[in-house]
Amino acid sequence: MAEAAETSASTAHEDMEKEEDGEEENRDGHSNVSSGEKEGEEGTEEEEDEKKDDEEGDDGSEGEDGAESLKEELNKIQVESPKPTEPVFDPSKFPPSYKDNNPKEQKAIRLCKMAIKQFRDLYFDRRPLFLKPLNEFGVQKLVCTTISPTQLPYKDLLDWPDVAEFVAGYLSYDPLQPPHMLPEHLYAPQTVLERQRGHCFEYSTLLCSMLIGSGYDAYVVSGYASREVCNIDLTYTPCPLIEQDQKVYTQPASLNIRRYTVRPPRKLASVYMLRMKRKEDAIKKKFLDEKIELEEKERALKEAPPPDPLKGWRVHSWVMVLKGLRDVTETFFIEPTTGVSHPTDWGQYLGIESIWNHLNYYINCHREAVNTKVPVTKLTVPAPMLLPVGKMNFDIGDSCYWDFLFNWQNLHRKKTDEELREEQRKGDNCTEETFFDLPLSWTQPLYVHRDDYDMKFPTGKKTIKYKGAVVESYAYGLNPDGMVRKLWVYHDVEGKILRYSKETFASRADLLETRYLEHPTTRVVEQFATGRADYLRVHDYYAQTPGPQSKRTLVFEKGGRRDGLQRKEEGPDFMKLFYGEFREDKKYYKEVRFGPLGKVRESSASKDARPIEVIEECFRRNPEVPANENIARARFSVLSDEMDVEYHVEKDRISFSTRHFTKPPLWWDETQVLTWSPFLHWNYEVDQCVRPKCELELYNLLISLMAMEAKTREQTRAAERETASVLRQREKEAAQPVLLKNYSQAHRVPATREARLDERAREKAARILKRSDILRDYLEPNIQRLGLGKVTNKKQASKVRDDCLGDLKECLLTQINMMKEDFEKEKALIVTLQTGFHKNFILLSQEEEEKFRVEVSQHMFVAHILERRINTFKEYAPMKYQALCDTLARDPRLEPYLI
Repeated sequence: MAEAAETSASTAHEDMEKEEDGEEENRDGHSNVSSGEKEGEEGTEEEEDEKKDDEEGDDGSEGEDGAESLKEELNKIQVESPKPTEPVFDPSKFPPSYKDNNPKEQKAIRLCKMAIKQFRDLYFDRRPLFLKPLNEFGVQKLVCTTISPTQLPYKDLLDWPDVAEFVAGYLSYDPLQPPHMLPEHLYAPQTVLERQRGHCFEYSTLLCSMLIGSGYDAYVVSGYASREVCNIDLTYTPCPLIEQDQKVYTQPASLNIRRYTVRPPRKLASVYMLRMKRKEDAIKKKFLDEKIELEEKERALKEAPPPDPLKGWRVHSWVMVLKGLRDVTETFFIEPTTGVSHPTDWGQYLGIESIWNHLNYYINCHREAVNTKVPVTKLTVPAPMLLPVGKMNFDIGDSCYWDFLFNWQNLHRKKTDEELREEQRKGDNCTEETFFDLPLSWTQPLYVHRDDYDMKFPTGKKTIKYKGAVVESYAYGLNPDGMVRKLWVYHDVEGKILRYSKETFASRADLLETRYLEHPTTRVVEQFATGRADYLRVHDYYAQTPGPQSKRTLVFEKGGRRDGLQRKEEGPDFMKLFYGEFREDKKYYKEVRFGPLGKVRESSASKDARPIEVIEECFRRNPEVPANENIARARFSVLSDEMDVEYHVEKDRISFSTRHFTKPPLWWDETQVLTWSPFLHWNYEVDQCVRPKCELELYNLLISLMAMEAKTREQTRAAERETASVLRQREKEAAQPVLLKNYSQAHRVPATREARLDERAREKAARILKRSDILRDYLEPNIQRLGLGKVTNKKQASKVRDDCLGDLKECLLTQINMMKEDFEKEKALIVTLQTGFHKNFILLSQEEEEKFRVEVSQHMFVAHILERRINTFKEYAPMKYQALCDTLARDPRLEPYLI
């Protein structure tokens, strides 16, 4: 490329020289013509023309000098083709396995060369195998030994979806250059983790290593994929998060409290007319279906990606997980660059050359071939002839479809009965080598620091563009409000008209999980986790009208509140409350209608409270109360001072009883005595045989209904105050979001880390002080033997020291003698058991023999532990004795007299 650049530069210089020579010739010709025309002229005109000619001649000489200087400057410029910068690795930071091959690896490399030669002879129309690429130091390594099965010590990386998501987000993608050729290098998975970038084969090797470490039967796949997959172009792929957002909370329909409806009258119509109408509807439906299908085809063609001239040639790698382990019931693929799983018949994977794991290498041997129909003139190698992935058989134990390379004993193929009998016949005397075990992995075990793991992404943020959607993911703690993901969904594919957005949060003190915002209507839906003090789970409102009397819906935890409230719907002129099943009064629904602003009767209402017009409550059936006395629906007309009651339907009845009450005059005046009048009540009784209620019973019923109305009005005002309190709390939480403490990331916060270290230092100092207090009193028993309060001379100090050392020696001997006695007991018991076994060996059954072996093994284990304890005690007892001698010599109570 550098020679081509120099050739193009020289060609450009020659063209510039030709143009300059042509300009000079034009100038000379023009000057000759003009001089010939000016010869016949006289006077001052000739002198002026000569001056002009001289000036033009001077200009020409200056132009030649400028062109020469430009040539010299251009010749000084050297153009070199850009070369990709290769990473430089420090050899001192890598083990010797990275820099050389051991004899077993060299043998495997030789086998690979033989296999590649045979593969070229058998499949001359296929690409070479990806078997022994170069590692970080240019050493050929097997792709199988590059896999390092490891399970990272994080509980979030146990299942394959979490592992695939971590790999896809943690690394930055480097496309293959050129896209139709296999890569020359394949770095170790730990190196890829440290660099946080790699190509598709390094992605797959890392993901396969982690999946195998987690217990999956995973394989790296080398094959061909579409342009969109190789370039991680998801602009033609629907966002997978949109389907989950379709389940977002929607406003439930209000309860229909009407229990009985009148059957509509029968509609009489002509059968012939109905038949003709059905035919017309069928024709219209067919026409509409065809129109819709045509529009969908046109839209699909419009939204489809442009044709790819390298279709079927782009090399790619992904991961295959076979069924069998970890409850995997079906074989599937995982795209490592996105972390998304796909079925084996996914159309974006166009062909497979080979697969491998840490145990073996398998070559695709499917006989049927399908040409990708790519012109051979575009590339230097023939077009790949591979069976479509969807038609392949993934039973890698079947040698008709997959040829294993290293292990001459196929681990995935079940042996026949003849082969099993042949192995039993040969037994251990067989000297023929039937199994070649691959060398161990030359790479280091995988390790990710906690800080890097918490970041999730190389820069802490990742943006993915889907078809009509954009997803931004953030690391925990990157945003002060705890947002970890944000989704934008658009009406159009180009992403110009925003439909809605959804924010996902983590570890917030207010337990906010998601916030859903519809941009045309400004509807906001906030969803919370369980555990809030107010038991709030969903808050649905409109951002344009955030006040307490605006339209909103509050959903609470089931069974969390004492009053059993589960959902509350509010609007400018209504309030609806829905209760659970475990209320004592059996109430399940309450609806309140408000009037325009005016006089409010409740003293506990706020200044801007709305006057209540109608209150309606519904109750479930209580089997302990007669149906004609069990209230089903109570309606209180506050403005008209009327109360209507409907009772439950009795068994074998089709209608229900009702009562209507009118409040007496001046009912609201507590100083007045309520008087009863027959005009204040009327009723409808289903069972005419029931004894009618007397006036006293009706009067008491009226009083109870009025008390019930007053109570429900107060509860309504309390519900309004509760809504206002929830809104104030939410405003405070939104203005000042607080994140919960993440103890795994506490070391990032300096104040938290210093406080924790100070606390540990205080605990350690307290333990040392306590221990020193105990050690300070070890001389007290020996000092008390002298009958003095303290040591006063050398003789007393020597006596106390000798007594203290003697006590320690006696204690140590007592301990080791006790362990020796236990050991001798176990040893004698084992001898007794073995003697009895040899005497009664012929009479013992198989179960008794097994029981004897278990019992003897237990006693042998105990004896072995005691023997080890005795040996360890013998080793450390002198050290303890010497340590006590040194401690006594430094003790302030004995040191002045022992010097």
